[in-house]
Amino acid sequence: MLGRPVAPGDLMLRGDRADWAESDKSARRLAVARTHRIAMLVGDDLNDFVPRAKYVEQDHAKRWGLTWVPIPNPTYGSWGDSLTLPQRYDALKPWRGPGSAEPAVPASGASAAQ
Repeated sequence: MLGRPVAPGDLMLRGDRADWAESDKSARRLAVARTHRIAMLVGDDLNDFVPRAKYVEQDHAKRWGLTWVPIPNPTYGSWGDSLTLPQRYDALKPWRGPGSAEPAVPASGASAAQ
């Protein structure tokens, strides 16, 4: 945090208060919004922005990339709930840098010379 130590009041963790017991972040966002304007949310799962059950495409779609910024997380998240551990592993591909469309190694781990 730019050389600034994190004060206990800077963190708002699930379970810190009774109304923050759920993984739904809505109550924590409301607490922040009482004293701050929330300009942007960044997360790796739809639930980081709005509870899945409350997502309405026509109401929320315009926020993607503007006030809601999704970031990829290939190792954790609800995207993988239906995948087996080997399927999750096979989905991981090293990044070779900007402009590279191909993974550095085949997903199956097989040699590229085959």
